[in-house]
Amino acid sequence: VIRAEIPIINFRSHEMIFNETGMYYSISNKQMACLDRTGEVTRVYNMGNFTLHHDYDFGTKDDLIILASRVGEETKDDSIVSMNLETGAVTEIVNLCDLFPDYLAASTKPEGAEVLDWMHLNSLALVDGDDLIVSARETSTIIYIEDVYDNPSVRYMIGSDNFWAGSGYKDLLLTQKGEFCLQAGQHSVLYVPDDSLEEGQYY
Repeated sequence: VIRAEIPIINFRSHEMIFNETGMYYSISNKQMACLDRTGEVTRVYNMGNFTLHHDYDFGTKDDLIILASRVGEETKDDSIVSMNLETGAVTEIVNLCDLFPDYLAASTKPEGAEVLDWMHLNSLALVDGDDLIVSARETSTIIYIEDVYDNPSVRYMIGSDNFWAGSGYKDLLLTQKGEFCLQAGQHSVLYVPDDSLEEGQYY
């Protein structure tokens, strides 16, 4: 007896997230699916003019927040969208081209590449309802973006002084305290608050 068949069309499903409705996960780079508790596929969402990349989570406006690329653009893996769970509407809420225009202008596409992979967002963590911590692999940087739904801006970054020197964005870097190797090419961020830490600190 087959109780449920979980569809996977292409790409790869990196995350399975759950709420009272069911389990949400990507079935292709253009679609998300919801399975209820019996295993029935109750809804398939289309990404519209975007393709999904790696990570997603529930937002605070009855939505999914999804790392994405804009179809037909010259850059990729530098967008964050909101997908409404009721209507299925997909709206771009963060475009890193708008947050880092000078760095984008200084970036060059490798020979033979179809599009410019200059940031490569690959992981996200929601903080306090409308802020995001994201991993940007190509810059080996963790970026804190605040007010993502209404007026996104970069509060700070965790990365190498040497990498960002002369970029115009070095002032956004947190100051390293102590001797340790910084992350490089990271693929995952996980936000863990802890009441024993000072205000503003987290793991």
